[in-house]
Amino acid sequence: MTKYNELQQVEDLSLRFNEPNWRLEQRKEAIKNIEKLSFPKYEKLPIQDLNLTKFKQEFYFQDEGNVYDFLETKIDQGLIVQNEEQTIIEQIPKSLLEQGVILTDLMTAFTEHEELVKDYYMQVVKADENKMTAFNSAYLTSGVFLYVPANVKIKKPLEALFMQEKNVNSTFVKHVLIVAEKHSEFTYVEHLTSSDTENNANRSGNMIVEIVAKDGAKVNYAAIDESSKNMDLFLERKANVYNHASVDFAIGLMNKGKVMANFEVDLIGDGSESNQKIVAISTKKEQQLVNTCINNYGKYSKGDIMQRGVILDEGDLRFNGIGHIYPEGKHAEATQESRLMMMTNKGRGDANPMLLIDHDEVVASHAASVGQVDIETLFYLMSRGLSYEDVVRLQTYAFLNPVMKAMPNKEVKNELFIHLERSLEKNV
Repeated sequence: MTKYNELQQVEDLSLRFNEPNWRLEQRKEAIKNIEKLSFPKYEKLPIQDLNLTKFKQEFYFQDEGNVYDFLETKIDQGLIVQNEEQTIIEQIPKSLLEQGVILTDLMTAFTEHEELVKDYYMQVVKADENKMTAFNSAYLTSGVFLYVPANVKIKKPLEALFMQEKNVNSTFVKHVLIVAEKHSEFTYVEHLTSSDTENNANRSGNMIVEIVAKDGAKVNYAAIDESSKNMDLFLERKANVYNHASVDFAIGLMNKGKVMANFEVDLIGDGSESNQKIVAISTKKEQQLVNTCINNYGKYSKGDIMQRGVILDEGDLRFNGIGHIYPEGKHAEATQESRLMMMTNKGRGDANPMLLIDHDEVVASHAASVGQVDIETLFYLMSRGLSYEDVVRLQTYAFLNPVMKAMPNKEVKNELFIHLERSLEKNV
């Protein structure tokens, strides 16, 4: 039976954000479902070990911190910055506004763009899918709505920065909804960062991203995730891709805590495409569980997964790579490659390739490997005057480079190198 205080919590949240009645009803239904539904099941990935189902909220005076350093080069592009649940900055060029582009915080969109949001919200990811999706629907406190009308092509990336402060012990619950109408084209770049809490208190996060790419649309989605060491985080990014449309993912996982990440694309339309490029590094006692999946429903649809990760210290990094061609996916292509390099004998690495093929006339392939760094190479380089730290950096960069260079966005590649260097500086 649902506790009164939980219902009261979501009613208070809905009232505070001045939500329409349908959202309140969604929250109340989701509260009931949290108790009834099970955790999502990912092969060989123990999501139930993470602390993901407690909601806490603290009110505070936000500090804009170093946001302005981030803004220096982004004056003339679409940008939204959120600290916890508060939107600090929301800007969009006049030229995009005139074309009907919407970039705003989701809580505002529920009222100002109600009919549009209602058509798409929790349609790609269902609120009653599992315990985690119900939790997101019930306790949602912030997010972003991006809508790009038909035939609009945006040259400069649209960006979002999500921050969580070190002096706040609230549960991070966020939802991003992206709608690309027919033949639109754009790049969206997302930065997720949280600071370690001052008292080392544990906290949790739940973030869902939904992407709808209609016929002929092209969406480049890039993200750099850097959650704090004491955070348990659930991440789900999912896209529905229609006829001759494409959604490409370029994602860097630099998280310091425990993370369950699910990246999934449904290639619904004929000729639809998706390329997923994932790089990750796990150090100390970090645990990153990554489930990457492309489902081919459409004829002549193409899905490719390429993911690489490096494990240092006692890090734990596990990759699932899943290509599923359904019976209607005639002439579909599903390829994948998952590789992990161990720079330690104390950590754990798993690479699990899975091909599920329900049609004869298809192309499918997979590759997976987990291996220790070559000791002879390491000692040779050190004998030539390089320090152990320099050798680890060189080996890491060389191993991740095939995925890094395949990422389509130059800014994201450069930023990933910066984050990677920061991780190596602290942990090598």
